[in-house]
Amino acid sequence: MNKSLALVTIAAVALLIGLGVQTYQAEQSLRTDLKEPVPVPYVDIQKYGGAWYEQAVIPYYFERGCSHTVATYSLNPDGKSVKVLNECIRNGRKVSATGKAIPEDSTNAKLKVEFVETLDIGAQYWIVRLGQNYEYAVVTSPNYHYLWVLSRVPNMPETLYQSIIADLKKDNYPVEKLVRVEQW
Repeated sequence: MNKSLALVTIAAVALLIGLGVQTYQAEQSLRTDLKEPVPVPYVDIQKYGGAWYEQAVIPYYFERGCSHTVATYSLNPDGKSVKVLNECIRNGRKVSATGKAIPEDSTNAKLKVEFVETLDIGAQYWIVRLGQNYEYAVVTSPNYHYLWVLSRVPNMPETLYQSIIADLKKDNYPVEKLVRVEQW
């Protein structure tokens, strides 16, 4: 390769890297411009317990390729933390991760979830929408990187789903990143 072609190649690569960095920084600045999500005023942990069927998700690595995803919550013996069991079907096999959620304040709407034993991850889990009878829930993280639409039944009525999405969109949630989840 001659010297001028090498310099042009290096310049092109540097330009592409620079554009990538600028794009990444612009995306990050957009996220910081958003206000923190507003959690629901209070969550009764006993009522929140049980199975929740995932209707839509911004997939994180554990959930990629998953269908039939169910999260089951139950109060731990300590009476303060919640056992979290996430299960899904991936490549025809059931996979699961067990963790615990610890309320961050007396509202129980902000939880710190840890999957230390099975996934070695932790995240904030904020309940931002909750049906009056706990028939559905919407959960996000403070930075909007995660978003789940959950239902007590495997297949939420489409009209309810669309009204939840419209409500989230009006509050600038990244609903365009949601992926519908196949259920039973």
